[in-house]
Amino acid sequence: MNYIRHLAAFFWCVEQDDRLTPHHISLYLALFQRWNLNRFQNPISINRAEMLRMSKIGSVNTYSRCLKQLHQWKYIDYQPSHNPLKGSRVNMFIFDTTSEQVVIPLININKQIKQETIEYNEPIQSQSKKMEQETRYGKMPESAAMQEKKPQPENPAGTSAKSKIPPPEEHVKIYFLEKEFPEVEAERFFNYYESVGWKVGGRTRMKDWKAAARNWMLNSRKYGPRQPLSPRDKSTEYKSDNGKNYAEPL
Repeated sequence: MNYIRHLAAFFWCVEQDDRLTPHHISLYLALFQRWNLNRFQNPISINRAEMLRMSKIGSVNTYSRCLKQLHQWKYIDYQPSHNPLKGSRVNMFIFDTTSEQVVIPLININKQIKQETIEYNEPIQSQSKKMEQETRYGKMPESAAMQEKKPQPENPAGTSAKSKIPPPEEHVKIYFLEKEFPEVEAERFFNYYESVGWKVGGRTRMKDWKAAARNWMLNSRKYGPRQPLSPRDKSTEYKSDNGKNYAEPL
């Protein structure tokens, strides 16, 4: 008896039969374990206390009801014993060969189990075959599509219209020198936008720093070079020299 096919057929019946409850399933598995200990020989002798402990059913009434229903639905052949000194007997049906079993048709169940086993094994076999080929003949060449997905090296400064943000300060200086602007102006541009998080107007994330740099250059030409503020003389800050004569009456 192939117990793997037997259990697979039983769980297929569990999936199809809406009458079964967790109590029926746990009781049947307890009976199956008792049958396994008897080397799959029918009939098996069962004890109520033992079956309650193995199936984890806490009620005697639930145990008796499930046992009778499993017999009624042709999952087992239950032969009760009215002698307290003699255990009841149960004949377990072999699902993949016995015709006297569950009313639910079991047509092509073995074929279905075999097909599912093949489907699950195919990816493993393909993967092992691929690894064997790579080991024997070396690593297989990558396809053109995979080569296109490889990350390309970054373009140097000045070769692309849009570069990553924030840009390196050296790239900014090179770009300003290419536009014939002094290096100090590039530093002003970089320091300003570095302080505001490279946001335009303080809100919108900058998309193209070179466009912002060109606008900076246009404004620099428009308003001229910025002159440093001269320090104020505190000694004359509050002095007034408007030539007014305070001796004259108002």
